[in-house]
Formats: sequence, structure tokens, C-alpha cells
Amino acid sequence: MEGSKIFQSQRAERRVLVFWVFVVSLTVLLALELADYRFSQVRGADNANYVLLARSMAEGQGFSDVHIPGHPPHTRYPPLLPLFLSPVYYFFGYNFTMMRLLIVLAGIGSIYAVKLLFEREADGLTGVLVALMTVTNFYVLFYMREIMTEIPYMLFSLMAVYWLGRFSEERAFKPSATAAVVLVTAAYFTRSIGLTIYAAGLCLLLTKLYSGNGERRLQAKKLLFFGVLAILPFLIWSLRGLLYADPDQSYFSIFFQADYYAEESARAGVTTFFERIKHNAWLYLNTLYRPFITYVGFKNMVPTPVIHASSLFFLAMVVWGLFYRVWTRGGVSDFYLIIYLALLLVWPTYGTGDVMRYLVPVIPFLYFYFLAGVACAVRLRAGSRASGPSGKMFILIPFVFFFFSLFFLSVNLVEIRAMVWPPALPGNLRSSTGLLSANLFKRVDKVGLEMVTGEYFMNEVPCYHKYLERAHIAGEISASGEVIMARKPEVAAIVSGRHAVGFPFSSDTSKIFDVFNVMGVDYIVLDSCYEETRKYLAPFITEHIDMFEVWRDDDGDMAILRRKEGF
Repeated sequence: MEGSKIFQSQRAERRVLVFWVFVVSLTVLLALELADYRFSQVRGADNANYVLLARSMAEGQGFSDVHIPGHPPHTRYPPLLPLFLSPVYYFFGYNFTMMRLLIVLAGIGSIYAVKLLFEREADGLTGVLVALMTVTNFYVLFYMREIMTEIPYMLFSLMAVYWLGRFSEERAFKPSATAAVVLVTAAYFTRSIGLTIYAAGLCLLLTKLYSGNGERRLQAKKLLFFGVLAILPFLIWSLRGLLYADPDQSYFSIFFQADYYAEESARAGVTTFFERIKHNAWLYLNTLYRPFITYVGFKNMVPTPVIHASSLFFLAMVVWGLFYRVWTRGGVSDFYLIIYLALLLVWPTYGTGDVMRYLVPVIPFLYFYFLAGVACAVRLRAGSRASGPSGKMFILIPFVFFFFSLFFLSVNLVEIRAMVWPPALPGNLRSSTGLLSANLFKRVDKVGLEMVTGEYFMNEVPCYHKYLERAHIAGEISASGEVIMARKPEVAAIVSGRHAVGFPFSSDTSKIFDVFNVMGVDYIVLDSCYEETRKYLAPFITEHIDMFEVWRDDDGDMAILRRKEGF
């Protein structure tokens, strides 16, 4: 009997070793294959904001908008990712390769956290399978190469949920108490939606307090300890925001505004929230299949009704698995996913790009609850009260469970094959290795045009490519200290190397005129890519056309306008 236990233990250790060799090898392989010194493959301005905030902290200017004249305090984005990036900027400047390396390391940590959490939630087999599906997921890998918060938040949120679960079950205040508070704080200081973990922790501790399980006095102490200490850093940070923030530029203002891209829109009322829920529900339903079967062209190969049916099936299994686990045990993972998804339904969402960004951090949870739903659907015992949280999730090893696990893994690997084409892999790896050796420790003080655009933008989003070119030209023709106005000022600031400001999304041209004068704008990048430019900035220019001269024109498609002397 003892020999059998030793043999099983050795087999388990070998299994874990093989798993981690695979995970680290795959991640390193993809990191090399996808190595790039350029800024980004997404069109948003969030990544530019994180880099500029890191620069501000590295230069000793605090948490400020260094791209805006006067460097006002920044009050919208949480500070943790810029804080981690700031040493990179201090030593290496705009070294995007080195910044990406931190995200890749967070990605490797996230996969370990996935295994750790779901091994505890169910069993070792489930933890390994969910981790494998996560590390091969296209969207997880895509954001692992972006200077964004999705992957760091995934790491902190998974670890926070893990330690909260431990803290709620232990009969004494152990290191898990401190770990839970610190990691929940780290989660919402990475992305504000991390407050949903705090809410999930309160729900769990309240449930335990009033369920009669365990010592009520101890549960009350835990609730007080976590409830106060885990929210205190947020309250302090929020107080800073109230002291410095423009009331219309906070996350709360975005949430309660009917339309963020129209300042004249009314405050969001009950009707607005119902419309938002309806809009978001349809948007998520049309997108939910992607985390499961990624995006290898299924949308073009399969009729739309089949896609909708697939999304409904995935959603039904996730909800079924989630409902069953809440009914049988009610753990912190369950509360977290419910609150997180509920918030997504009422949060302003613009297009499938936003949807995928919001879903990426919970992709491991979607996999897990889908498998739990499948297990429940085939009448298998799933996390019963008798077995407890550490009991085996699947007493039998059903064909259906392995079928879906292998199906998801196979689809993910097909998508990776599309990303990393094997015949070109050796040459690409040699090229990537050379790229890394040339750029990893290189200091970059000025961002060249080749670092922000390339073949992808040129072919896939040519308008944005032209926008980047015009921003770069504006930087070349302007003098140090001059100010550019543009639709995406953070991106324009990095590309041009100049101060850059945005314009109010308002039909009242006097508001734009006030910003124009107060900020001392010298150049305007007039693009044809964004509706807001056509709707707000173009009428302002038409109204004050005598103030400007066209410095560079792109056949009427885009232009750089220069402020005339005397105006």
C-alpha cells in the first residue's frame, strides 16, 4: 500500500513536470515567434496611456499625463501596470520588447495560477486541462504580446480568488489573510473591474457568517478584516481622484453617461441601463463562441444561425455549471464570475473588440464552468457537499468531458498553427532571436514610425496607418514644446514625440475652441478614420478655417493643419 502511494506520488510529480515543461516551452516558443519591437497590434489608446504613465513615474513626475501641457495628475487608469513598466522606461526608454517581456512573464504566472486554482476547486486533472486550454487560447496568447492589462489582471485576479478561498476556509488568521487583501488590491489597481473580486469575497464571507458553518465569531472577524482592509487602498485612491479629477473624465462618469462619445447625451437613467443590457446581451451572444472556438475563420465558414446556436450552447453549459456549483457549494469563484458578468451587461461596450478584451481575463473560468455544466448534464457527481471543495469534480472520467477538452485543445492548436506556420518557424525563430538580441537591452529615446506601424496596419486598417503617418509628420515639422491636437492624443504623443491633447466630444464648438486656446495647440491632425473627428472636430475647423493653413494634405483624405501666426 505504501509503495502504491509512492508510485502514485511519483507519477503525479512527473505529470506536473511534463505539464510545466510544455507550458514554458510553448510560451517561450510563441514569445520568440511573435517577438516584435513595434508598439502594438491594436488600435486603442490604452496601451499608449500605460506607457506614458510609466514614463511619468520613471521621470519622477508622479502619476501624471506627461503628454498634456502642464502634466496634470492622471485620474482614470489604475497605477499598477504603469508602476511595473516604469523601471523598463527608466533604464531602456520606449523599449517595447522589454515591456512585452513583463507581460509574457505575467502570462506564464497566470497559467500556473489557473492550474493552482482549479486544482483546488475540483481536482488535479481538471486544473491541468483548464490550464492547457488557457495557455493555447488564441486571445490569451494575443494579449500576452500586448502592453495591456488583460494578462496581468488575469494573474492577480486568479491568485486573489485562490487565496480568498483559502482564507474563507481556514480556522485561523494565517498568511492567507494578508495574501487575500494584497492580491485583491493588486487586482483592482490593475483594472478597476477587480472590485468584483472584493464584492465576491464579501458575498462569500457573509454567506459563511449566516450559514451557521464554522464559528460565527471567527467568521465575523474575517468579514471585518477583509471588508475594511481590502477596500481601504481603493478609498484612498478614489479620494485622490476626487481631489484632482475632472468630474466628466472618471470611470464613474463613463458608467453613468448615456453615450461616452457624446457629451450632450443625458445621464444614464433606468431606460438607458435596460437598453444597455439589451445591447450588451446581444453583443456578447454574438461573440461568446470565440473564447471557445477562437477565430480560425468559423464565422466565414459557418452560417450565422449555427454560430448563434453554438454561443447559446456554450452559454447554457457555463450557466448550468455555475448554477450547480453555487447551489452545492457557493465558492468565491462562483460569486466572482456572476458579479463580473453582471457588471459587463451594464458596462458601456462598443463592439466585439471591447467584448473580447473584457472576456479574456475570465476565459479560464468559462472553460471550467463549461466542463462543470457538461458534467452536470450527463448526471455525474460535480463538487457535492460531501466531497467538499477539494473533492474530485468528476468521479468517473466521462467520454464527454474528454471530448470537449480535446476539442477545445485541438481548435486552439489549429489557431496557433495559423499564427506560427511550421515550415517558416526555423527562419522566424532565427529572425526573432536576432531581433531580441538587438533590441531587448537597447535604450530607445525616440519612437520611429517603423516602431508603431507596419504591414498589418497598412493592409488591414490603412486609415489608421495613414493616421500614424500624419502624427509622425506632425512631430517632424513641429518644434519642441509645440502642441498637437488629435483624436487619439496618447498615440499621437508617442508617435510625434510632442505634447498632444484630445478634443471634447461635443457639438458645441466653443468647448473645442477653449481647449484649443488654453492648451496652446499649434497643429491639428485631421483624420478620416473616426466618427468623432467628422462629427466634432471638422465643424470646429470649418467654423475657424481662417485660423489655419494646410501644412500637409493627403488628397483631401487626411490633413495636418497649422495654426497661423497671430491667432
